[in-house]
Amino acid sequence: MLLFFLPLAGMAQQSFTLGDAITYGIKNNYGLRNTQGEVEKSEMKIREVLAIGLPQISASGQFTNYINLPTTVIPANAFNPNAPADQLVGLRFGTDFNVTGTLNASQLLFDGSYLVGLQATRNLANLSRLQLEGKEQDVIAEVAKAYYTAIVADENVKTLESTMTVIEKLYKETKAYLDNGLIESQDVDQLNLTLSNMRNAVNRAKKHA
Repeated sequence: MLLFFLPLAGMAQQSFTLGDAITYGIKNNYGLRNTQGEVEKSEMKIREVLAIGLPQISASGQFTNYINLPTTVIPANAFNPNAPADQLVGLRFGTDFNVTGTLNASQLLFDGSYLVGLQATRNLANLSRLQLEGKEQDVIAEVAKAYYTAIVADENVKTLESTMTVIEKLYKETKAYLDNGLIESQDVDQLNLTLSNMRNAVNRAKKHA
């Protein structure tokens, strides 16, 4: 979560609007990606179950090419009474090509288990959608929180830097008075300590911005 929201600080400083941040968060959140995948899987499951109740049609075909038809040898006088008794002739029965095909159609008229399974699948899909919507709302809330935190941190740095500039100017003026013997060194030391603390505060604020 930290690795995901850390870039928002820099984005906020680059005129990255809250809407842009939310779009970025929804698009790149791994948890949402996984949930979206579950929603898609549940919707595909509904289509699979629905397909069971649709008319089912199947077809098959076969093509046969007989390169060498079998030859049967019979006496020639079976066709020609005048042919010699020992004369034989070869006959080939069949065709060179053969094509067959089948077509089957079926329809599920009524099945209680099918209806129960379909309703259960739809309920699962609805649950996945609700989970996705819930996670999207969580991501939006986290993005908004991180976004405004980044903006506040950036404004805090600007305020501290402005204050430090004023203290630096005051320190230089006070030190000039000290150099001319107009004030005590204690006043300059106090301002120097205040300036040092302010610099540390600015550095810490920049680290958190």
